[in-house]
Amino acid sequence: MRISARDILRFAYCPALYWEVGATRQASELSIVEEAARLSILSAEQRALDKDSLVAPLKLMNTWDKIWWPLALSNELPAEEIEKASRKALIKFNDYCKYDISTSEYTTMGIDIKSEVSLPHGVLEGEIDLIKVRTGAEHKEVTLIDFGRKNLPRAIMSNDLAVLANVHAFSGLAKQISYICVDLSEENEKLRIAACSFDREDFGQIARTIDYVSEGIYKKINYRSTWLCEECDLCSR
Repeated sequence: MRISARDILRFAYCPALYWEVGATRQASELSIVEEAARLSILSAEQRALDKDSLVAPLKLMNTWDKIWWPLALSNELPAEEIEKASRKALIKFNDYCKYDISTSEYTTMGIDIKSEVSLPHGVLEGEIDLIKVRTGAEHKEVTLIDFGRKNLPRAIMSNDLAVLANVHAFSGLAKQISYICVDLSEENEKLRIAACSFDREDFGQIARTIDYVSEGIYKKINYRSTWLCEECDLCSR
């Protein structure tokens, strides 16, 4: 059995929905605008890594134009909507370059990285957009940066099962993990960032939690989380 961090989140939200629909409101996918912004940042970070430089708003917009326009035209979006998305993207890119994770204070160690860890009955596949460490530090901490989650405040993300699953998948780095969610939501004018940290002493409890949930997937446990039905309503759709 091979499962992803999203599988862990979806199953825990509602097993019946996981087996019947396979998607939840909590694990929504990025829109094409948000995905274009994500790909633009990752591509610009890769170029900065290759050239030993830093990302900047102009570099990000140049990358955005190469990604966004073909994508928007292939989806037959009107020119006004395409331009509007570009203006919003520039604001978010300016915000991104103001955070220390995009400056020389952090060194990029990997882009679009996958990692696997064994489970009692299979394998957990973890995936993270960026891995960075503080420049010149003793590297006791590694920073995982995720551009794929939206509307996830810090109080929730420290217990979010997809976040915990990714931390578990990358726990083999044997360092304290700082997890950062960069929210690219279209509805927000500005970029939003939430972060939480996990000590190495936390890894054992996280592993037990993920093993417990994955056991339910392996055994095909199925029940409906009826206390969520009123606000969810995905089954009826």
